[in-house]
Amino acid sequence: YLTASLRTYQSFGARFALVQEKVVIGDEMGLGKTVEALAVFTHLRATGHSHFLVVCPAAVVSNWIRETSKHTKLSAARLHGPLWERNYAAKSWIRSGGVAVTTYDLLPWAQEHINNVEVASAVFDEAHYIKNPNAKRSLAAAEVMDSLKYVVLMTGTPLENSVQEFRNLIGYIRSDLS
Repeated sequence: YLTASLRTYQSFGARFALVQEKVVIGDEMGLGKTVEALAVFTHLRATGHSHFLVVCPAAVVSNWIRETSKHTKLSAARLHGPLWERNYAAKSWIRSGGVAVTTYDLLPWAQEHINNVEVASAVFDEAHYIKNPNAKRSLAAAEVMDSLKYVVLMTGTPLENSVQEFRNLIGYIRSDLS
């Protein structure tokens, strides 16, 4: 299901995510975190799973749709935009599987649809958006993460702001380490 060739470090990152199950991929922007995450999805698809979720800022929804089509054989559903379009895309995703892409702000809406399917894995792109564990979007994200076996938190600014913010991200996936 993966149509891209991975660099050695990307292959390591994807395999690490599968073995560890819940991880933070925090490296410089532009090194291919997106394709690493898609490699996780495609591996899980090859093992029989069908539904995947990406939560990201609105500014990168189109990028995720494009990159999913470019690098995988998975379909992508845009759970963003006008309500009627989101509802249509959600029904199609529930029926056919693939990668549902939504935003942090729309995650509470998307949770109603997520609960109807077995989501194999979720990616939280630009994870610094949920650095404050008490924010509404952080609470919604934590609820989704707690319900899944495989979670990838991605950030191109892992330690740019403060160590505490990075510790907050680790707390979502390994509360024993935060």
